[in-house]
Amino acid sequence: MQGAHAAFEERGLGLAAITYDSQPTLEDFAERKGIDYPLLADPTTETIRSWGLLDPDSSRNNIPDAAAPNVAYPGYFLVDREGIVRERFLDGAYNDRRTASGVLGALFPELFARESRSLEAPHAKVALSQSDREVVPGSRLTLAVELALPPLVHVYASGAKGYRPLELALEASPAFTSSPVRFPPAGELRLPAAKEVIPVHEGRVLLRQEILMLGTSDLFRRLQASPEKRVTLVFPSPYLRHEPTPLLIERMDGSELVAEQRTVSYEEAFRAELHHFRDCIAQGRRPETSVEDALGDARWIRSIARAFA
Repeated sequence: MQGAHAAFEERGLGLAAITYDSQPTLEDFAERKGIDYPLLADPTTETIRSWGLLDPDSSRNNIPDAAAPNVAYPGYFLVDREGIVRERFLDGAYNDRRTASGVLGALFPELFARESRSLEAPHAKVALSQSDREVVPGSRLTLAVELALPPLVHVYASGAKGYRPLELALEASPAFTSSPVRFPPAGELRLPAAKEVIPVHEGRVLLRQEILMLGTSDLFRRLQASPEKRVTLVFPSPYLRHEPTPLLIERMDGSELVAEQRTVSYEEAFRAELHHFRDCIAQGRRPETSVEDALGDARWIRSIARAFA
């Protein structure tokens, strides 16, 4: 929330949080984390209970060992100056928490356009955006796709019988679950000759979908179920004078997650990356590196080739 504090204030919204923690605990937390918005203490959960927000499930399946029982459901309320609740965003479990930036995007959809990445597509402009670039386990973030259709061009909306409607499909992953796609209200295309009224979208069409990342306990269970070690390599180019490459190795030792941090040489890092790429090609697996990583490598390789041309 601290990261989104300035964005809330830019839109005339104040920000405050209430928890079951004591005032000294919140004061210490605010100082350590650099939080400059009010943190309200409700150690008896009187306010939390009066709003009907107490989570009755205090089992370990819901509340991790680090948290005390009698916690509130995660959520946000938008309250106007007269004390009237205008919007609310509530989640149903401790490890189901939408981000502050996701709430901002829901209140002000135009923010997605400011942080979007454009793609070329036939007969339309496509912009992709997301509420957050980084999240932690249990976070709920929002993905958005905006179509800009030229005049006299439409796409079919949900419920168009006999036509292929617009849809947003994500490749399934065990790392997250997704909510149904939210479409804007559809217009109508009337075809008197065919005696049809077809729901369509025209102009600017914003699709939004919420993604819930696995909670910490679920993530640990997945690591425990995997017989292989998980290796995270932050890889700098071996041709540049970067700091030594950090290497994080995670493995399960019985029911415990063991994390080992090592620092490897450029040669070891380059060899590990090449072996990984080779295995992905030979076995048809998806690389762990992102598209941005691949494009960055391609740019460096092109620069090196030009330097020696």
